[in-house]
Amino acid sequence: MKITVLLENTTKDKRLKTKHGLSLYISTQKHTLLFDLGPGKQFLKNVETLGIDVSEADAAIISHGHDDHGGGLKAFLSANSKATVYVRQSAFLPHYERGMKFANNIGLDRKLIKHPRILYTGEWFTIDDELQVFSGAANDELRPSNDGLFVETKSGMANDPFIHEQSLIISEGDKRVLIGGCAHNGIAGILEKAELILGGEKITHVVSGMHLASPADKLIESEDYINRLASKLNESSAQFYTCHCTGLSGYEKLSETMHDKIQYLAAGESIEI
Repeated sequence: MKITVLLENTTKDKRLKTKHGLSLYISTQKHTLLFDLGPGKQFLKNVETLGIDVSEADAAIISHGHDDHGGGLKAFLSANSKATVYVRQSAFLPHYERGMKFANNIGLDRKLIKHPRILYTGEWFTIDDELQVFSGAANDELRPSNDGLFVETKSGMANDPFIHEQSLIISEGDKRVLIGGCAHNGIAGILEKAELILGGEKITHVVSGMHLASPADKLIESEDYINRLASKLNESSAQFYTCHCTGLSGYEKLSETMHDKIQYLAAGESIEI
């Protein structure tokens, strides 16, 4: 299995575009797929530079209903004529982020709701014996980084409970790989839910943002919270790779406890599992 970061907040390759967002290209024994599509067309520019043909991808998974993860959906559907896109239907509800003076719309393009290649997933959806997506991890309500995020429902604006957030489990040989977007519900709880779905089998690798930093890379979770998270993740036997909304400062704080058990992935970097 090979995972390549198509788009992320940072890069070590000056040829590549960066943007606050995430897009991963994953090749397995049975599939080539994208996990998240970034905020727009930027990932396609990096695809050309990296020599990757997204037209051959057979699946795309959108982790949640924010445009920095699914804003490139229209561009992907134009560049690829065959892939099924897996997303929670609630991801297309209007989503907002509280700004200085007003709420900013950070939702997906609702014009695509009825696109024939979109398949809406449930709380636990099996694609095949290699891929399954799931939601429903216990929400870590103590995280202030989620406080300014809202969803518009029939009853009006409400704090986002992130029922639209889903993660991916890839099972290949003896590897059990968990892929996440922002882990708004908390990566520790998502990892716990993944291993519950696997019937007690242990996740061997985790690739996910952890939503510890703002777009400007300022810590928005307390050092105490990050230290407790690092200690919790250290109890797992998994190797962790992080990116995007963890932020470089958040990653550096985690690595003080986790050391080489966690690594940061920038745009253009790949790992083989």
